[in-house]
Amino acid sequence: MKKILLAVAIATAGLMTSCAVSEHLTSNRNVMQTNVELSKNNFQVIGTAQGSATVIRVFGIGGLSLKAIRANAYAEMVKNANLSGSQALINVNTEVKQRGVAPFYWKTVITTCGQVIEFISTEEQVSEHHAGTAKRFAPRTAETTMAEEIIVVDPIAKIKSNTICYTAEKDKPISVNIAKHPQFISNEYIDGQGIFTFKNKITSIPEKAFFDCSKLDSIIIPESVTEIGNSVFTRCHAMKMVYCQSTTPPTLGENAFSNISREAKICVPKNSVALYKSANGWKDYASKIVGCDFK
Repeated sequence: MKKILLAVAIATAGLMTSCAVSEHLTSNRNVMQTNVELSKNNFQVIGTAQGSATVIRVFGIGGLSLKAIRANAYAEMVKNANLSGSQALINVNTEVKQRGVAPFYWKTVITTCGQVIEFISTEEQVSEHHAGTAKRFAPRTAETTMAEEIIVVDPIAKIKSNTICYTAEKDKPISVNIAKHPQFISNEYIDGQGIFTFKNKITSIPEKAFFDCSKLDSIIIPESVTEIGNSVFTRCHAMKMVYCQSTTPPTLGENAFSNISREAKICVPKNSVALYKSANGWKDYASKIVGCDFK
């Protein structure tokens, strides 16, 4: 009897101390991922859906198999998506998290999430959906002012003065120095667009705010910004589009756009193209400056 009690005491002690080491024993694995690239731009992302399932095993006993848990998590995601009509789920990811002290106690949590899309029928509807995102950079028309050709890209929506919007690789939030701004509130990625939100109107972008951000694809700077610091976008090699919405060129620091993509365009209000191309700092990037309508 004493031996049995001793064994139980040892097992209990192991369970009680498992929390202290659980973080070291945690494994996070993407065990299943499906990615879809639709051949035509005939859909819009309208949201996300998520489902989860949990199983706990004590001394290796109890609970469903991993396959069954995944199925339960997927079923809950589909239920939460509440699909109807021409809606569908794409880019489904399944994540497995396990923790505990084997073989005494082992907890498995499986989470499945995906994007909810809705197919739309006309190119006009697609254009309306994308009009407010920074990914719209295909050349549209050419105008001539003072014997100089000015390229005008498709219009995009004006953004709020307390936000900076962007797109990034893999449609995920980026980690950059702008988050240290004293007015910073949040960094979210919603419906294909990242949004930095600040407490009040933002008037300056500090030095090296996006320095060496290799995942940054495009950015929209609100018209409230009057100053862009030194090396703000230096070594953002993948950045192809910069939308600066102010009609008056902000004061531009040194090397602000050094080593960005060779194909990058700096989109400014179309009536201010000549002003930007002649302004201090900006004139160093005159070949990249094009006109844009900001609605």
